[in-house]
Amino acid sequence: MAIPILKLENINKSYPGTKALSDVSFEAYPGQVNSLVGANGAGKSTLIKIVSGAIKKDSGSMFLNGEKVEIAGPSHAQELGISVIYQDFSLLSNLSIAENIFLGREFQSRLFINNKQQRQQALEMLKIVGMDSYDPDTLVSNLSNPEKQMVEIAKALSIHAKVILMDEPSAVLTEAELGYLYHQLELLKKQNIAIVFVSHRMGEVLRVSDSITVLKDGKNADFMNREEANHERVVMAMVGHDVGRESLLATISRSDEPILEVDNIHMGRIVNGVSFSVYGGEIVGLAGLVGSGRTETAHCIFGAKPYEKGTVKVKGKAVRFKYPGNAVDQDVALVPEDRKGQGILAGLSVCNNISLASLELFSRYGVINSRKQNDNAESFVASMNIQTPSIKQTVGNLSGGNQQKVVLSKWLTRESDVLILDEPTQGIDVGARDEIYHILRRLAEQGKAILFISSDLEEVMRMCDRILIMYKGTIVNELKNHEATQGKLLLYSTGGGK
Repeated sequence: MAIPILKLENINKSYPGTKALSDVSFEAYPGQVNSLVGANGAGKSTLIKIVSGAIKKDSGSMFLNGEKVEIAGPSHAQELGISVIYQDFSLLSNLSIAENIFLGREFQSRLFINNKQQRQQALEMLKIVGMDSYDPDTLVSNLSNPEKQMVEIAKALSIHAKVILMDEPSAVLTEAELGYLYHQLELLKKQNIAIVFVSHRMGEVLRVSDSITVLKDGKNADFMNREEANHERVVMAMVGHDVGRESLLATISRSDEPILEVDNIHMGRIVNGVSFSVYGGEIVGLAGLVGSGRTETAHCIFGAKPYEKGTVKVKGKAVRFKYPGNAVDQDVALVPEDRKGQGILAGLSVCNNISLASLELFSRYGVINSRKQNDNAESFVASMNIQTPSIKQTVGNLSGGNQQKVVLSKWLTRESDVLILDEPTQGIDVGARDEIYHILRRLAEQGKAILFISSDLEEVMRMCDRILIMYKGTIVNELKNHEATQGKLLLYSTGGGK
């Protein structure tokens, strides 16, 4: 029987007031994709950080190739052949491919870097990951997301990694780009590397995994080999119950007049004549590849980016928001793609984040009415089922799903009529996703107009009454929900079907 390259036994880790991991065990075998899944807060990230040397375990044992090890830190982990590829790339855009691969490990000859030798070694690494034709001197800023991911893998291979931890590697990829990732996984397996794969996308996990370990509340909940695994079993182990997969479509008639109208918006070469309408009571999807102009269109509407020409109307009135504050005043809200960087203030409490866009509602003569502010926050914690010890909890300590509910609560405090949601479930587990889907449908049924931007085609088809497909800055097709298939959406997203 094969010996696991990586073996964890009875790993424990606690923080003040929280038991993050309780007797967790895990194994990763050479030439296999060993997936680690669980709801937000299940302990996946904590386990990854322990293996990578970012934090220390409280107790338990770790073995590499059958030998017990104690990892002193990230550098020591790399020396042992353990590498991590995070969803947020660690590459520096202003450096070349070669400089990124060997950053901190440059080929030096006395006081100078031996660029020729470094370049040659980079070529060898690029050849392994299928980038034979790439110039190692190319700046990383000129690469696409799949290409950056391949450079990350080349970087991992350059330290002779035997274990590669991949944390949400598909989060920055569209459906059309996932093939690059799957190809890279096969290449790594052929080199007998053990892959620890973390993802919230169940279809992806079932496709690539040789084994699946499920964590729940910091404990082992289930283990299954490829032939034993199915969607229902994985989800049941993750959240303790199955979640619906049926479409959540409108059960009410949409408003007679559109609440949001966008007509012939242009912004440089990125947004090129975009026109559409969103009615109260419906969720309209905006699908397309990364770079198709979806996010930029949202930013133009919200006043975050200026556009050269075109018209935006809210409730029939032409508006041109010079900055986001104007949009907020007109009851238009944006839940941004970068939740941590733009959606929340991680160091503030749940209460303060929820009231952040509506402070005038809780103040008089510049003084905050704390009781009123607290009552509002308590109300949303209950109605949105935000899992938090209290409204005073720092929002950065919540799981991704609960942070997203806080962002939604912030805009609902203002009673915004137009909700623009950019990748609202990115990095959120399947249970929290299902909750957010139902919340959004309830909001639509209250008469809100919702523009739903997502790279996840399955959720677009589940959530949206109509789907607009963007390609190269313009909307190339519109499909009603019953007309949409993943094949059609991919075809139009890549410029086909004309």
